[in-house]
Amino acid sequence: MLSLAVFFREFVFSGFNSIQIRGGDSDIGYYTQEHWYRWLSGSADWRSPALFYPAKGTLGYTDAQFLYLPPYALFRWMGADMFVALQLVAMVLASIGFFSMYLLLRRHLKVRTLLAAAASVAFAFSNALTLKQFHINTMGIELAPLIVLLAAECVAAMRARRRIRSVAFATASGLLWALLFFTSFYMAWFLGLALLAMAAVLLLVDRELILTVIRLLLSDPRRWMNEVAGFVSGFAVGIIPSLMIYLPVISESGGRSFREVLGFSPRPSDVFNLGPDNLLWGQLTWPGTTPLEGLERSLVASPLLVISSIVALVILWSVRTRGSDNRRLRFLTGLAVTAVAITLVSWRFGDWTMWKVIWKVVPGGKAIRAVDRVQFVVAFFWVIVWAGTMNEIWSRLGATKRRAGSIGIGVVILVAGLVMVEQVNLKSLSGFDHNERSRYFASIPAPPEQCRSFYAIDPSGRYQGEQIPLQAMLLSVQIGLPTVNGLSGMTPPGWNLWTPSDPRYPNAARKWAEANGIAEGFCVLNLSTSEWSIS
Repeated sequence: MLSLAVFFREFVFSGFNSIQIRGGDSDIGYYTQEHWYRWLSGSADWRSPALFYPAKGTLGYTDAQFLYLPPYALFRWMGADMFVALQLVAMVLASIGFFSMYLLLRRHLKVRTLLAAAASVAFAFSNALTLKQFHINTMGIELAPLIVLLAAECVAAMRARRRIRSVAFATASGLLWALLFFTSFYMAWFLGLALLAMAAVLLLVDRELILTVIRLLLSDPRRWMNEVAGFVSGFAVGIIPSLMIYLPVISESGGRSFREVLGFSPRPSDVFNLGPDNLLWGQLTWPGTTPLEGLERSLVASPLLVISSIVALVILWSVRTRGSDNRRLRFLTGLAVTAVAITLVSWRFGDWTMWKVIWKVVPGGKAIRAVDRVQFVVAFFWVIVWAGTMNEIWSRLGATKRRAGSIGIGVVILVAGLVMVEQVNLKSLSGFDHNERSRYFASIPAPPEQCRSFYAIDPSGRYQGEQIPLQAMLLSVQIGLPTVNGLSGMTPPGWNLWTPSDPRYPNAARKWAEANGIAEGFCVLNLSTSEWSIS
């Protein structure tokens, strides 16, 4: 509860009035969730939110955020408006991330309560997620531990020969992962990439484990075929809507250019880049580098978490005894090597990066622009490594009766506390005053009856750049009137309404309406005067 209050401090301590999910991408999140809410009532085409009107399939231009709908709809039914409802959804997601990570560590890695709690805080309330709250789609990473937890529960049920339970967990894991693509495509794709990389690394560092698994699978296929079928079936069903909305868009656009990808690739100097407001590391810069800046470059796993994990691995390997069972240590080492490898591949050196191979070869790679966000999955791996290694060191220290053992345990507890503290970022998270923004939208009168669609203008200059289409989108989804305005990761062919401040913008809007057969009933909303008129 304390971590939740700190993470969402400005929202909580303002009495739910200071909304932390703010900025352009947040407004897209509000719009998308309200679109889904309207779909539940039968008043919207799920694949075609009414922006860039009358373009079809526009949901595929951004993350669909589908799994956010159940809690969002619940909060809306309870009386919250779209702004408060989505902020509460973020709190639910963070809670899911914490408890699923905690259960994964406690039940399946047998990590001590204190360490499991500290690791779960470092994951669910990380510095990177603090900075990226306004990108509500990145909060989908909070579901990653739940996907893995369900898979782990499947394996446990198989060992206990509880067939129905194991198949149910396998199906749920596959379905949830597939629906994560339909919620936060980046997080689902990065998770898949990381798991593939982990399998490749384990072949190198723990070939015995892989061979053991293969022998078990081949010895009695009947023991696992139902579970595999359940997982594949769940994934196959869940991935259908993602294929329906994203394949046409990728086919139409060809995906992201490599120049775009390069612009969002982190540099080696970002290894300590937690943003200038991080409580422990904010003022740290490397000699010869620029000051820390850029939220898309401040997503790295926290340094103490990574460094203490590496030190712990070195210690454990140095004290291992001949003939001892080192399977868990090899597994944790494989996770650490995978995390390092992915980080190295994502780094940019001038105009060169190894990520270009992934961009070219891996299916779905050209849909990825913000490569730096792979650090969310890297941090997931590091948290597991940290919890596992610290727990093993604690066990070894506890087995000694010397005073040094107690001191060592004290050091582990201190490190656990610091790992949680280094997630604290003091950056102001307040986005906007909820009451003020709600009053603004309430003050806009209903459009004339003859209006069938609209675009927005602001001659006063109160709204700048992307704020104009975002205001139009939010109003559109509230009153159910389509808008030709829009802001998303991609745009439909022929749409060119990027610059509302351009004197040619009204003419461009009318041309778009005429070219697409919506000129009749085409209206314009003046955001500065809240007046409607026929265009």
